Amino acid sequence: LYLYVAGQDGALWLAKKNFGKWTALKSLGGNGIIGLDACSPNPGKTVVMLRGTGNVVGAAVFDNSGNK
Repeated sequence: LYLYVAGQDGALWLAKKNFGKWTALKSLGGNGIIGLDACSPNPGKTVVMLRGTGNVVGAAVFDNSGNK
């Protein structure tokens, strides 16, 4: 299970649940992120849609390790 959040610093953060325990949040970078949604179109990939300041919209695709 993967949890993507917009941090108070405006960056995208990721935590994973492994064997019933959550990992520490890991910053994936970015700034000005004020909203997001994520989905997995196929095993091993996650697409994160981002909304930033000024209502700019973008997307990032990650493999299950959190790498772009």
